[in-house]
Amino acid sequence: MIQHTTHINIADNSGAVTVKIIKMLQGNSKAFPAYGAIGVSSIKLIDNPLITKVKKGQVHKIMLMRQKRPIKRLDGSLLAFDSSAALLLNSDLAPIASRFSGPLPREIKDLDPQILAISTKFF
Repeated sequence: MIQHTTHINIADNSGAVTVKIIKMLQGNSKAFPAYGAIGVSSIKLIDNPLITKVKKGQVHKIMLMRQKRPIKRLDGSLLAFDSSAALLLNSDLAPIASRFSGPLPREIKDLDPQILAISTKFF
């Protein structure tokens, strides 16, 4: 479940490794966010401070790409991943990174063509 103060892995090449959720901007207080939900987060852990595009402690928007919680598709099948992952976004809601690693659900393809350009595997 993704909610306030959850730590999530970042699966792109922006340099951030882990972020802490400050607030999820989509959904209501009783429903948990699904794929493609936008949130605000603070960067907690970075990969290499000399070559990263972001710094520790910065506040960025994220888009939820994978989650452990199963989501039911329209055909009745359930989709769940081993871990939750997100993508860092800038203030214009464009991806900071140039590549996203790991699989993505097919439902993400309809959200944003920029995300479609930086990812490779869809499930």
